[in-house]
Amino acid sequence: MSKLSFTIAYASGEDIEYPARELNTHSPHTRGWQSARFCEFPQEIGLALTRPARLTQVQLLSHQSKIATRIELYVGDGPSYEQAVGAKRDRRRRDRTATTTIAITAQRE
Repeated sequence: MSKLSFTIAYASGEDIEYPARELNTHSPHTRGWQSARFCEFPQEIGLALTRPARLTQVQLLSHQSKIATRIELYVGDGPSYEQAVGAKRDRRRRDRTATTTIAITAQRE
């Protein structure tokens, strides 16, 4: 199984010490993304795959004391991140529980 190439397309918020763009670099020194302290929920981070792909496994790493209560994963397809997950995002925003959402989209070339 190989890792998929992606870029961060959207982040609803971030801690200035742990910005979402950290996830664009994969190395032992990458610090990762973290939402801002005392943020509003749900928090969302969007990944845009560089090419369409079949996902068979998604691996998430959490800090031992900063584990999300709930994680939702949405997969979309469209020419842009907004078009691929826009309607789903509008429905999710009505639910203000402590949720971290990861939306993954693939752009067709």
